[in-house]
This record gives sequence, structure tokens and C-alpha cells, in this order.
Amino acid sequence: MNKIIPSLISIVNLKIIESTILSNLECSEGNQGIIDHVNYNFEVNNAFSIEDKLVKVDLTVMANAKDKNDHDVDARGKFRFEFIFFIKNFDDLFDKENNSISFELGVTLISIAYSSTRGLIYAKVSGTALKNLILPIINPSDLLKQNENLIQ
Repeated sequence: MNKIIPSLISIVNLKIIESTILSNLECSEGNQGIIDHVNYNFEVNNAFSIEDKLVKVDLTVMANAKDKNDHDVDARGKFRFEFIFFIKNFDDLFDKENNSISFELGVTLISIAYSSTRGLIYAKVSGTALKNLILPIINPSDLLKQNENLIQ
């Protein structure tokens, strides 16, 4: 397998599939004290087209606000984004024998999708009860482990 060359990777499409914020809390400074922390769940789905040299990364983030006693607070969100990447040297990074992309390419694409998602969600929650929601910095390979069948 060849080395990842960032300049040969581009995002050719980005779709906001879902952006839902559910809360009965007013967006006020007083209510921000109710939210102590947020629990996150992530879902990752991938697909690829060998002929077109495309990889789709579908990333869903579910956020559930909690109080200091770890009880649910009436503020949660669900966000789903679909990224389509074109990889110019896809043939060099695809293992035909195992019908999978390389782990390195998977981590690279998840890293790009996740970091982009952090910014998109931050913009979406502005002015809502979840206005201070910032996705945590994570190890992108942890997200890949949820979908190991597509990587080596």
C-alpha cells in the first residue's frame, strides 16, 4: 500500500442529512447552568466506489445533555452528515484481495469528516439550549473500529 498524499484527496460533496435539536429549555444564561456535561454517541457508515475512486463517510452524532447528577436534561441533538471524498490515487490505497480501503486512508477520511462535523455542529447549535456543545477531541481510529469490515 502506498502512502497517503493529502493533496490527492478532496471533498466532492457534503450533505446535511439530519440536524435536529430537541429542547424545551430557553436559551438563556440561567439555563446553561443546568447542563453540566453532554454524552455523545457516534455512528459511522462507509461505502466506496472503486471505479469512481470515491469513498462515502456517513457520520451521525447524538448528543444528550446531562446535569451534575448525570440525569438527562431536556436538551439533545442528532446530527448526520454525509461526506463524499474523491481519492485520486484510490487504486494505490485499496486492497482488492480483501475488498477494503487501507486503515491509514480510513483514519484520514474519518479525521477530516469528524473535524468538519465539529465545526458544522457548533454553528448549528448557536442560539439554542445546546449552544456550548463542542464535540470532544477524539482518536479517529476509535470511530473506525465501529466499521472494521471496510478497512484492513
